[in-house]
Amino acid sequence: MPYQRWRVWTCTLVVLALAAAASAVDISWNNNAGDGNWNNGANWSTGSVPTTSTADRAVIPIAAGPVFAPGISPTTYRVLLWGNNGTLTMGGGSLTVNNYFDIGNTASDSGTLVINSGTLTTVGAAGHFYCGRAGTAVLTISGGALNIGATLFVGRDATSSATVNLSGGTITCNSLSMRLNGGTGIIDITGAGTLIINGNVLTTVNTYISNGWIKAYN
Repeated sequence: MPYQRWRVWTCTLVVLALAAAASAVDISWNNNAGDGNWNNGANWSTGSVPTTSTADRAVIPIAAGPVFAPGISPTTYRVLLWGNNGTLTMGGGSLTVNNYFDIGNTASDSGTLVINSGTLTTVGAAGHFYCGRAGTAVLTISGGALNIGATLFVGRDATSSATVNLSGGTITCNSLSMRLNGGTGIIDITGAGTLIINGNVLTTVNTYISNGWIKAYN
């Protein structure tokens, strides 16, 4: 009898584990409606907009990605700019990400984030922003704000290549990590662009500047 009870519980746990795995869904952007509207379910592979559920990952694998405008202000769990130059453009409104934001996950992935106005925010200790985790990433900010709850990684892994063009607006992060595992990455700060890093990180930033990884003009 004890053996039979153990076997029943084992089967139950396996079923629950399979159900949890099956519930994890990549919701991929396809722009089928052709309007660039994040809030239009027809633009997503499941027919529904990504939610704050930890099972949802909003994957944008194409250059014809979402274009934000004033009045569009969703909150989602995780955003991934992958594939062949997966692109997201902020032209107003706001996007809140309750976990991390990832541009260029693997060596074969590339992505672009453009912020002209509006606000993009990652939340909390897990709210990292990967600008080139292992692939190619371009982050261009001419206005608005990028608020990072945790670490801004620029060119994290050996195969990564990342460029941050900060000509206006503000990037605020809890910490900054550049070329952590041997990647390549640069931050160009021009015009009215502002980079704010919380805490006393003078030594780290001076090292990045001396290496030529952070450049400031005008």
